[in-house]
Amino acid sequence: MSSIAHSFVADTRLFAGKAVPRVASNQPATLQAITAGSIRVAGSKAVHIAIDANNIVVDTQGIGRYVRTLLRTYVHDRELELTLLLRNIAPWLSRRRIAAIIGGDQFGLSTRVPSSVDVVWHPWNGTFFASPFPSVVTMHDAVPFAFPSADPARRSAEQEPFLRSARTASLVIAVSHAGARDIVARVGVPQERVRVVYHGVAPIFSPDAGERAGSYLLFVGNAGQRLKNFALLHRAYTCAWPHGDGPGLVAVGGSSVAYAGVRSIPAIRKGGAGGHGDQRIRDLYRGALALCVPSLYESFGMPMLEAMACGTPVLAARTGAMPELSGGAAWLLDPMDEKGWTAALRTIAEDKTLRARFRAAGLAHTRTFRWEQCAAQTLDVLREAAHG
Repeated sequence: MSSIAHSFVADTRLFAGKAVPRVASNQPATLQAITAGSIRVAGSKAVHIAIDANNIVVDTQGIGRYVRTLLRTYVHDRELELTLLLRNIAPWLSRRRIAAIIGGDQFGLSTRVPSSVDVVWHPWNGTFFASPFPSVVTMHDAVPFAFPSADPARRSAEQEPFLRSARTASLVIAVSHAGARDIVARVGVPQERVRVVYHGVAPIFSPDAGERAGSYLLFVGNAGQRLKNFALLHRAYTCAWPHGDGPGLVAVGGSSVAYAGVRSIPAIRKGGAGGHGDQRIRDLYRGALALCVPSLYESFGMPMLEAMACGTPVLAARTGAMPELSGGAAWLLDPMDEKGWTAALRTIAEDKTLRARFRAAGLAHTRTFRWEQCAAQTLDVLREAAHG
């Protein structure tokens, strides 16, 4: 199940339970606040943050990777006290597994928000743990509102967690300015309560030591999801090389086996940023002529930035956050213009000079996207909410 699906259907029942005590650790603090405006003060009282971690074991992609990556930083910060919230009757049974996932044991576990908490972080779009304390929600997109289900019951189930967050959150984190505008316009979150924090790009995404010629066009995502618009990309690819004499088309993420001439690779990434799956997808980026992102909607577009960081040219749809996040370093196209995509595919495959230009632009652009910065800025928002 996708990260978004988890946030839609998560059980909202709250079990009575006691917090599991925080376990001491000799590991040093590693997070350095690198953004202007951080209110961290040496020697100050630890900020107690309760975090909805209910999906952290099962969600190994998308939002789950985001949460795992930030917790791997926060768990070693001695100026933080963490309580991870689970909806298990016996949450302590998950302690060892969660500690392995986030790389540390500096946290407590609870089935409800402790009374000593300073702020609650809900990172899965919705709010699933009720409390009277200040709270921050990371709202990754507004898909259930931009593309609502035709079924009333399903539409309500998908939208209500977002609406609950809009009603109760002290602050809402959006992952792009385009996403922030959507959250304000579609979900009804007041603009003054929204903060934008970009994701990072893991250091593992880097170019080859020596530049090599790519041999295929790459798509990363669920080809069966309508919003990813893979069908248009496949039609454009077929039109560009009707005799099958062009570069290959590789789709990573599954659901593309029904398309003729496509090499389909199942989803290969699990865990947080920098894991083994990232090495595999990095190698696929490095070997591609270009990454193709024809999506009808993206609130961030992580594959685009990862590919750029590997020196791979990007063809992307001129929708959502992609114009904002591409920084002028991608070839932007109308997601409904099949002829435009057909011409662009042929051009990027044949024009080595153009690819070199996009390569240089992408490498320069992605240097500013770092997970350390994302973690520090997210913590700033949590502290802002905690201190009112």
